[in-house]
Amino acid sequence: AREVAEGAGGREARPSAWAAALDLSEGLPADGRLRGLFAGGTLAQEAHAILAALLPDLRTNFSGPLSDSDLGGHAVLDLGADEYTVRRPHPMMDPSSQGERIEAAAEAGGVSILLIDVVLGYGSHRDPAGVLAPAAERAIRRASSKGRGLAIVASVCGTAGDPQNREDQESRLRDAGVFVERDNARAAAIAGFAA
Repeated sequence: AREVAEGAGGREARPSAWAAALDLSEGLPADGRLRGLFAGGTLAQEAHAILAALLPDLRTNFSGPLSDSDLGGHAVLDLGADEYTVRRPHPMMDPSSQGERIEAAAEAGGVSILLIDVVLGYGSHRDPAGVLAPAAERAIRRASSKGRGLAIVASVCGTAGDPQNREDQESRLRDAGVFVERDNARAAAIAGFAA
């Protein structure tokens, strides 16, 4: 209701999370799996809290590492956890590990929805979309070449005043075929409904 009221004041009204998920899920397999690939642990936990109600078999690495063989179902991964940052920078500073996982998902049979976060600000990578958008574009193209649909949902945490400029980052992700939401909770709900 607030969004509709604010829409009258100049802000665009958005479709419900359910309606957005229906659009997103077109062309995706009904038995596809969701994979959350988060640079930020706080955003990963927020997404998990929402997704756990929608996807009862959801796995995480919050209490310990998960091997790739443990990722058979739906999963949310905090890529900033110790097991992923040994001898590599945290993904907020270097999103290449997140980009690699995005591309690997295109190779993994059964993954049809990726949920990612992009964290802006001082201390974060100077251009995370410059790394993640090409990875997303390649992943979507690769999945398509294998006859599978792949949807990528992202939330961008930041502002226009951040050095990376939120609007610029969002635009580059959209141009790569990523479905971009303004907040992590709504992105998680849309991805969960679509899974």
